[in-house]
Amino acid sequence: MPISVSGIPAGNAEEVLRYLAGQIDGTPVYRALCNESLREYESHGVMTPKEGDLSVGRGVFFYINPSHAVKENKPLIVVSSTGILSRERRIVDTRIPGYDVKYKMELESSRGAGNYSGWDVWKRVLESDTITVLNGEVPVYTIRSPVTRDEILFEVRL
Repeated sequence: MPISVSGIPAGNAEEVLRYLAGQIDGTPVYRALCNESLREYESHGVMTPKEGDLSVGRGVFFYINPSHAVKENKPLIVVSSTGILSRERRIVDTRIPGYDVKYKMELESSRGAGNYSGWDVWKRVLESDTITVLNGEVPVYTIRSPVTRDEILFEVRL
């Protein structure tokens, strides 16, 4: 079960999140919840994958930088780590050149050289958990399967 921290003034939220990050082994990630996602999490203890834009695909989306979660100004921010959420699956970091080589080779092997497009490669990439860049500037960690409350380390209520 996550450790719950409540009553944090919005002006102090980022400072609190950075302090909590120091308690985490691995790379911390942050998700702001409200409306449907908050109800689902509080009622059922789960966050299910939702459709995002083409740069992130379908998944459960977490920010790597806590300031992005704080800027959403939502009542609950959940904190976990890439190590916990990846469940030992490979994470494809699209910020690193050459991340797509494996997928191009797979497509070449199955379809033949030149018989696939960049979109085909991207669809294959988005089958894995990924770190992509939203709107050209915001790194987002996307998990392709549901995330449960047991995988959350901290709940910060604003």
